[in-house]
Amino acid sequence: MTTFVEALHQRYSESMLEDSSIELFIVGSLSPGKSGNHLTLPPAVSLTRCEIYKSGSENVIRDCCRNVEELDLASNNLTDLNQIFNIVKEMPFLKFLNLSENDFSKVNVDEVKAHELHNVKHLVLNNTSIPWQAIDLLLDNMPNLQDLHICLNNYKTVEGLPKCYNVQRIYISKNPHLTNFEQIKNLLICFPHLKSLTMADCNVAEVPADLHTLLPSLRCLNISNWPINSWTMIDNLNSLPELVELRCIGCKILDEFENLETRRNMLIARLPKIKRLNGSEIIDDERLHAERHFVRWFDEHKDVEKPSRYYELFNKYGAIPALAKVCLKPDVTAKVKVIYIKNQNDKENDNGEQSKVIKINLKQSVKELKVQLSTLFNLPVARIRLFYCDMEVYDVSGPEEMKFGAKKLYTYKIRDGDQILIDEK
Repeated sequence: MTTFVEALHQRYSESMLEDSSIELFIVGSLSPGKSGNHLTLPPAVSLTRCEIYKSGSENVIRDCCRNVEELDLASNNLTDLNQIFNIVKEMPFLKFLNLSENDFSKVNVDEVKAHELHNVKHLVLNNTSIPWQAIDLLLDNMPNLQDLHICLNNYKTVEGLPKCYNVQRIYISKNPHLTNFEQIKNLLICFPHLKSLTMADCNVAEVPADLHTLLPSLRCLNISNWPINSWTMIDNLNSLPELVELRCIGCKILDEFENLETRRNMLIARLPKIKRLNGSEIIDDERLHAERHFVRWFDEHKDVEKPSRYYELFNKYGAIPALAKVCLKPDVTAKVKVIYIKNQNDKENDNGEQSKVIKINLKQSVKELKVQLSTLFNLPVARIRLFYCDMEVYDVSGPEEMKFGAKKLYTYKIRDGDQILIDEK
């Protein structure tokens, strides 16, 4: 266990002595408990995992930390907000304060001697179990706060807070006991100018149609992994007049579609004002494709009830023809004409040729084809030479001898209508 002052000297006196580019001014004794010691600290101070449990000498903090703008005290043993105020009240320019992973679950706000912190704009209280009454106290003493992080605090209810007109971003993810949007209303109503709400990994399954009355300025929303099982809840997001960015990965309703592209298309088509979805920008061509896909999908699934958005897009695009089903698998067989060029002394055929149209398996080898043709034309395999004629380019390139017995026929890209010539050795 150590004090903030002790941790400050242990970390920054050593690092500064090792770094010749930073000057260290120490007046008098090196004892961190006495005033008169001066450290030139960087504007961002990090003292994570230092086992800090209290502040230490306020005089030393005042001398050393006056110009600190960012303070990270995550993962320490701090439990008393009085100790926090003892530290930060001596930092008049402090803008960012991280208190994550300290246990404030037993804070008694009646015993806290708070100090107003006008410049603090970012407050991180993740995984602290800090009660709502304590958050109320902190907000009251941070009148210019813009970002509030209260994730992983195991909240089961949400209590009302004072109106905070400057708070623009709230992060309250990973609170799985939050299951009712009525609870969240108690929180959101306190932040009338909120622009960003990150609330992933909570168990809320509803999005009310009147959400715009609570969040008229909201531009960014993260509801990933909500157990939403109705498309109506997704459609209700359209009521937010300023919403342009949405994250909703893992929402239950998306499980209806195995294909990730289809999921994205369905969301884009239903949410015409969204410009960025799940971290990716929606360009005009993608929106066009998604909206046409949306109309086509409902036309093909006539047993599914059509939403109002379908009729809007149908009026815009009309009926969308079904996509042609194109098989991209390589052909397994081909129907070809086999021409046997007879010896000149063979009088069976006046023109010296014998031909047959047959279907061949393209997975077989040239040697296997020779065996097949030897039976059809009554020729010894050893005397057969084969030439492949690609009829699309035959006039230019002529026939290609099939020299290699182990080579598979599909490698020649044989198609229906092509020809194979047999030349008897």
